[in-house]
Amino acid sequence: MKDHYNFGHNLAKLLKSLDMTQAEFANRTGLTRAAVSQLLGGKRDPSLHTIVRILDVIPVKFETLIKRFK
Repeated sequence: MKDHYNFGHNLAKLLKSLDMTQAEFANRTGLTRAAVSQLLGGKRDPSLHTIVRILDVIPVKFETLIKRFK
């Protein structure tokens, strides 16, 4: 699966900027570490429920998660 919306890449950049590990992010969102890895790798598209959980942990606008950076 291709990460058409750059979701995984953008999420990885946000986690790095917040100095948050995948394990910490998984714990705070209630996602499994495997699910987080799949999201970051672009192998899994997030459900709406997952997006809401992410936005509860990372205070950004949804558009930031799908923005195409050059």
